[in-house]
Amino acid sequence: MVQSNKIRLINVAEFPVHSAEAFVGFICGIISQDHDLEVMYLDSFLKLAGLEGEDISATLAELDQVSTMVKNFRTSGTYMRTWSLTICL
Repeated sequence: MVQSNKIRLINVAEFPVHSAEAFVGFICGIISQDHDLEVMYLDSFLKLAGLEGEDISATLAELDQVSTMVKNFRTSGTYMRTWSLTICL
């Protein structure tokens, strides 16, 4: 396995992401185009997803489902890399 310590910072505030649905879609777009992605940290998640003071359980469940789907795909196919999604509230 080739190891890389490259880190990419994406400023979500530079894109028209103003809802939880748009945020999850944005994350899915990143994952779909970056096949060597191993770890994704979501900082300021509540603010960026417009969820401050809201019930976040449905969005967290959706992100967990996306993470599980990516993990299952990567370990069952040609992608044998590890996968981790970490959310910082």
